[in-house]
Amino acid sequence: MLDLHDGPVDFLVERPGDLRRNADAVAHLCTCDLPAGSFIQVPSGSNDVELYVTSPELTYVQLAYGASMQMAAYVGMALCADYRLDPFSVGGVLQRPSSDARVTTVARLRNYVERAARVCGRKRAAAALDFVWERSRSPKESGLALFYGMPVRFGGMSLGDVTMNPRVRVFGGVDMLGHARYEERYPDILISRSLIDGGLLAVAFDYDADSVHAGSEKALEDRRRTNSIATVDNLLHFSVSTTDLDDITYLRLLGDRARRALKLRSRPPLQVARGSAEGRRLLAEYRKRQERVWQEVVVSRMPF
Repeated sequence: MLDLHDGPVDFLVERPGDLRRNADAVAHLCTCDLPAGSFIQVPSGSNDVELYVTSPELTYVQLAYGASMQMAAYVGMALCADYRLDPFSVGGVLQRPSSDARVTTVARLRNYVERAARVCGRKRAAAALDFVWERSRSPKESGLALFYGMPVRFGGMSLGDVTMNPRVRVFGGVDMLGHARYEERYPDILISRSLIDGGLLAVAFDYDADSVHAGSEKALEDRRRTNSIATVDNLLHFSVSTTDLDDITYLRLLGDRARRALKLRSRPPLQVARGSAEGRRLLAEYRKRQERVWQEVVVSRMPF
């Protein structure tokens, strides 16, 4: 028996007769042909045993099966993130150094999904890829991006095009000769909207964890980043704390402020008066969808 995990390990089997379930292992039946790149061989610790784990791409499709759209996208963002989980680090998350590549990319996920025609979960996995944004630096950043960026029909606020941790050029003062200097900042989430006249409006959200940053050198860095990004033209900047995440009313307020800055109409768009019985019903349904997104990916304690 291989000692692989503290709890039950999930296995794929090809024959119904191989299905087993006990405290150490749970078997899942897979009878379809899986595409190349579905498994990765790893050391087993035994010369007599070949051991394989599912690839990130197959894992994404499997986890998308039966998941909500936001949860499927959340899993995809975790696999395409610039962080990794570490139970021994403060906050349980470590940033990947440049030598530690992301587990996968959206392009690789899309390529695999297109080839996985008969794999359970493929349809949901393909649809959720539209909301998988690479380079998230924490699970909470991913949740906020989905809360503000997903379409209204899935419970998001549909504020615009989402980019995670983009490079933003900000004014950095002047030198002794009076020449302007510029430096780079990286807001956690940038949501932008292109205008008909070719202009661009944008809103930035930064997640500043209370438990990790309070009273630390990182807190000072976060405040200075906030102040510098605030100087960029046509870019409204918000800083969101751990405490803020637990208050959906406040998150909605920030989203509504962002919508005004982006010059967007109210969401969800209604064909009836908002004060009518039908309008109130539609708004109540939207709020329920929004609360589900908030519960699943913003305040969730999921281990990814």
